[in-house]
Amino acid sequence: MIGQRSGHPAREVEPCRDATPTLKRSRTYLPTMRIALLGSWVATDLFGGLNILRVMEDLRDATGETVVLAARSDLQVQYVHVVHSNEALQFAVAPGTLRPLATSGFGRLLLSAEKTADIEATIRRIDARRASHEAKINQRELMADLEAVRDQGFATSDSRVTPGVCTMGVLLLPTPFGRRFALGVGGPSARISSKSIAILGFLREAAKIFETAVKKARTTGA
Repeated sequence: MIGQRSGHPAREVEPCRDATPTLKRSRTYLPTMRIALLGSWVATDLFGGLNILRVMEDLRDATGETVVLAARSDLQVQYVHVVHSNEALQFAVAPGTLRPLATSGFGRLLLSAEKTADIEATIRRIDARRASHEAKINQRELMADLEAVRDQGFATSDSRVTPGVCTMGVLLLPTPFGRRFALGVGGPSARISSKSIAILGFLREAAKIFETAVKKARTTGA
């Protein structure tokens, strides 16, 4: 079951606040987010008291696939933290990896949470930066895709960025400090397809655990 190890245990050691990394809250920069390196206390504080690392590990164990926590970083998506599959053939992506916002699965998942006017502004910014040989974004197609993501509550991407790799992801409730994350699973297309229903169930279970923790943090002022 997802979240068996992700409760809110009392901190065994009070962290040294002087050692706390500065969290920059600009539109274009995600706080230094190799979460595992920041220490478990930071991981819990950033996510409403929930140990997101353990949730991701439980999700990896349940699905057998690589688990990714992603967030928007200006016009790209950043893989904030990755828990790799134990399979020999796996989605071997590194933390910190960047993907295009408008054309990747995680990017479209995150865009689906935004207002139409904001999405249109983002499209204009992306098009303004494109190389001369690159095609403009088909806005109508993108909007239809985002509406489909909203309707079904999850996003899939099969070979969209990496041939032979399929990802499935869900949006997480905004964190207490206002950042929106997506949580997903990736692996070889055939393997993900064969167990997609089970994977989606586990993803939704993890998202519900996250939602409960965030709402509790808001209520208690944590």
